[in-house]
Amino acid sequence: MNNSYKIEIEGIKAIAIISLILYYAQIIVYEIPIFSGGFIGIDMFFVISGYLTTYKITAASAHKRNFSIISFFKNRIRRVIPPLLFVVIASFPFAYFYLLPNDLLIFVKSIISTISFNSNFFFHYSGNAFGDPNLFRKPFYHTWSISILIQYYIIFSLITFIAFKYFKKYFGMILSIIFISSFIITVNLTRL
Repeated sequence: MNNSYKIEIEGIKAIAIISLILYYAQIIVYEIPIFSGGFIGIDMFFVISGYLTTYKITAASAHKRNFSIISFFKNRIRRVIPPLLFVVIASFPFAYFYLLPNDLLIFVKSIISTISFNSNFFFHYSGNAFGDPNLFRKPFYHTWSISILIQYYIIFSLITFIAFKYFKKYFGMILSIIFISSFIITVNLTRL
């Protein structure tokens, strides 16, 4: 990947971070929130991850380099697991001394869902919404995006690798079907 791509991606990351900061700053003018779409920044990070994942898999395969899906997964795990485990372990003493028993139980459940990479489902089905002011009592709420990212790496990376390696002729069509299907599913699920 050449430097111009890196600069563009870093620029998109900066825009995503700024949108999240402005969202959480909760700037209100005449009782109207100015930046109410902070989740767009998170969506931008997901798009960047999708682009980079697809690029790495297809570029390596197209140039006949030895691409290993196992090595790809190992690199992702090395980037995510150590800091995540550090945060989980460092949070335990604080939770033990500061949380009430019921909150401590929720804390432990959220840790289990976090390290099993399904906290997005756990928090969604426990009735938590993005930007909810009561989320400060749920210190692992932010891990929902990490869970989605890991799920994405596992599912989409495998599909991309298999489709590009074995069905290269239909690769564009396969990706188009996935994108259109996921868009339709997302639209229908958000109506619920």
